[in-house]
Amino acid sequence: MKKLIFTTVFSFLITSQSFPQWVWQNPKPSPYALHGIFFVDSLYGWAVGEFSTIIKTTNGGNSWFEQTAPLRTTLRKVFFSNREKGVIVGGDVIAPYFGSVLYTTNGGETWFDSDPVPYPNDTRGFNDLSFVSEQAGYIAGFIGVCKTTNMGISWQVQGVTGWATSIYFIDSLNGWVGNTVGGIFRTTNGGENWQQISDIHWTWHKSIKFISPQIGWVVGHGLYSNYAVIHKTTNGGLTWITQDSTLDAAYNDIEVFDSLNAIVVGDYGRVLFTSDGGNIWFYEGTNDLGNYTDIALQGIRKWIVGGIDYYFPQMYSSRTFGFSWEERSSILVKGNINQIDFSDSLNGWCAGEGGLLFKTTDAGNTWQEKNLFSIDFSSISNPTLADIFIAGQSGQLIKTTDGGISWQIFQLPFNYGKIKLKFFSRFYGYYIEVGAHNLYKTTDGGVSWTYFELNNLIQDFHFVDSLNGWVLINQFEYGDSYLLHTTNGGKNWIDSTAFAGISTFSFLDRELGFIIANGQIFKTTDAGQSWDYVSNIPLLKPDQLLVQDRLIIYMLTEDYYSNDLFSVYKSIDGGETWSSIRKYTFLNNIFLSNSKKLFGVGNYGQIISYDGTFTLISNENVFSPPNKYLLFQNFPNPFNPNTKISYQIPEMSFVQIKVYDVLGKEVATLVNEEKHEGKYEVEFRTDGLHLSSGIYFYRLQVYPANGGPENFVETKKMILLR
Repeated sequence: MKKLIFTTVFSFLITSQSFPQWVWQNPKPSPYALHGIFFVDSLYGWAVGEFSTIIKTTNGGNSWFEQTAPLRTTLRKVFFSNREKGVIVGGDVIAPYFGSVLYTTNGGETWFDSDPVPYPNDTRGFNDLSFVSEQAGYIAGFIGVCKTTNMGISWQVQGVTGWATSIYFIDSLNGWVGNTVGGIFRTTNGGENWQQISDIHWTWHKSIKFISPQIGWVVGHGLYSNYAVIHKTTNGGLTWITQDSTLDAAYNDIEVFDSLNAIVVGDYGRVLFTSDGGNIWFYEGTNDLGNYTDIALQGIRKWIVGGIDYYFPQMYSSRTFGFSWEERSSILVKGNINQIDFSDSLNGWCAGEGGLLFKTTDAGNTWQEKNLFSIDFSSISNPTLADIFIAGQSGQLIKTTDGGISWQIFQLPFNYGKIKLKFFSRFYGYYIEVGAHNLYKTTDGGVSWTYFELNNLIQDFHFVDSLNGWVLINQFEYGDSYLLHTTNGGKNWIDSTAFAGISTFSFLDRELGFIIANGQIFKTTDAGQSWDYVSNIPLLKPDQLLVQDRLIIYMLTEDYYSNDLFSVYKSIDGGETWSSIRKYTFLNNIFLSNSKKLFGVGNYGQIISYDGTFTLISNENVFSPPNKYLLFQNFPNPFNPNTKISYQIPEMSFVQIKVYDVLGKEVATLVNEEKHEGKYEVEFRTDGLHLSSGIYFYRLQVYPANGGPENFVETKKMILLR
């Protein structure tokens, strides 16, 4: 093994960025289902939805671009008083942000969190909003009703408490709230006092609208039963008549134009309209069975948005009152895409489960479906314009030498698991079976193969040309790992330095490469003979590295709070500092084309591209270089069976973290080693410890390696619930 060389320790800085340079190629116009839409005039509009989705148009909806939310949640409704000032409300049950109220003063370039009550549980969620002026408005949620007089910068909790699901003010004094448990409430003094006026309860009142102090509608669905309802009142909400009731459905929004004309949207593609005040509702479905959630007006044009599940947006517009809707969203594919590869800057292919196969000839602007097989594809390699090689999950090799006009199928030797392959020409290529012992090589286009038995578990491999490459060996999941290096196509191998837990690696050329091991980045300039420590990666789980040049590196990593979501980070200084450039995706693979354009593909048909430019937003730092010792509260808490503990240290130190019961008896030692400066996370797993429910304590004790004046000790409490 080669000697590990440490050099200067760099801090790790992560910042959020604006994302207009990302282009969603599938689905469109947004990556996820939409819940709310609003137009402030004929040109400017916004739509919001799942996984913090915010999209904006400045040309009347002809095109949309993304904006960035400062947290992860489900965004439900949006309102703008002018082109600059806006408010969004939302709510979810995903940690650590269970609900949200956001405001902007610059058209959505930056959004700020202004949650009225910092509750530590899911009562923070908000469902609806209603504004009566450019400054004054109301929101409804699980804590009741809140009011703002400064366009969302601050809020005051008002009278109605509990499960408020819809709200509407017709002027500055008269307003109504739908409460799932309590029924309908009304105020006549701007929210100072609220009175229950109807007991239509155990109904999820999704939308309530009035055209006068007397005439209004409320739509929704049963709280514990599957029926959709439309109710109308002509006496200010004291009594209501049912105009429509439909089984196995839900109505989600109503837009009222006058005393006669209104539109309702709901689940399973339902669009209804009336032209006689609701005596007769005409059913007007669209071509899909998605769930429509909101209606917006843009002059004479009407818009509806929704989604299929959480992952696919739906958007329609219409210039007529009914029966004519133009689809503004598109879904090329819904299946999972596993890998993408390009032969040049314009021509590329992506492949995935169920035989998904797509081709582009214009740098990803458009994709053509080429599905010919029902095999799950795990890997694809496109070395030349004419040659494409695809690996199937059951050991098939599918190839074409004429750009996809005809295909041949071969069976790869001794393969039963996930395959990764890479070809450099029509003839030369390699593949591995992840977790197996052999690297395979072909010199005749996959007709025959030779193999190199490396006597340990191969997790990944990377070749920069047909002769020079590395394989990642992991002896155990969390044990020693190391790289083997070849300069002659696998005939001979050289050991590299052993590390604990290498998660990913990548090389630019025969000399320059990077690895991530145990939350730290290391760099080599001599093909792996020696490694220099570069920086720490706090609270990230890297999955893939791409090295564009000596300074620019991309990293695909699992999100800290959710193993199903992935983010993309970028470094422009050789890995010393990193910036988050894409959050909340289901990406499986990223790829750099010859033109330095970054592509990503993933589950639910996600195809995305990035032009390589970005603008830092200085006031949205996610992590800053640690300047003091800190022990953070564990999450989740209470927990069962496992919880995560985070801490930070500002200098190289010897770190101990131990867990104790209420009697002071040591239960577990989580950390007992020297650490570089940075932020870290450790998991406390109770499996096999036979612990009972109750209070436990975890203590961080730090001994500075430089012989500092004193040690740091901090203890926090956590609760185990069996």
